[in-house]
Amino acid sequence: MNIKHSSQNGFTLIELLVVISVLAAMAGIAVTAIDSYDGEAREQLARVEMNNIANAIYRFKQDTGYFPHEGVFASSDSIAHDSNFDFLFSPPQSSSVDILPWQADVARGWNGPYLTTTSQQRLHFAHGAPLSSDCDLAAVDMTSTFIALEDTYERAREYSNTDDCFAIHNDGQWIPRAASGIPYHYQLDYFQASNPDCPTSTSNCIALISAGKDSTFNSGDDVVTILRKNG
Repeated sequence: MNIKHSSQNGFTLIELLVVISVLAAMAGIAVTAIDSYDGEAREQLARVEMNNIANAIYRFKQDTGYFPHEGVFASSDSIAHDSNFDFLFSPPQSSSVDILPWQADVARGWNGPYLTTTSQQRLHFAHGAPLSSDCDLAAVDMTSTFIALEDTYERAREYSNTDDCFAIHNDGQWIPRAASGIPYHYQLDYFQASNPDCPTSTSNCIALISAGKDSTFNSGDDVVTILRKNG
């Protein structure tokens, strides 16, 4: 009698290890691609928002003849901190008197606010006069305030420190946020050796700056929008 043995097909251990290795490599490539896409999307969002802020600053310049914190606005009561964007929402003042108020007959002066309600809903309210860093609670002076715009790179970050530095507007009330972020910066004298438009302190620029993915300014991955070349 001839007995036929049925063959059993299956993976050997080596074949299984090869398949697992291939799947792991594909998963790693997918994660890298997703991280890369997320990074590119955040940078694009930062550039879109910075373009909106830049347009608002240009309208300020067109109405008044000066960039914020320059010319007649250099000695205003507004805090000259890099994170302060109050000039886009409130008229710059000196001794509680508006500098260059709007004059309809000549169409000149501060004619803000220069950002939309949508932009204001993304505002953060910072305390300090001025702060030695963007969220230095030890340097807080509750007698003065300024408005900052949160960098898009920071919105998904978690922070372990208690946050009194920023708050977000909700139903007409300013409420504390559980996580703080680094705001965009506005600088009259920006320079960076790697930037061909503003390479030195004697050839600097007016610029808007995002700290980028590493949350550190002047570290090489900043996202920069040049408003004017100074030199």
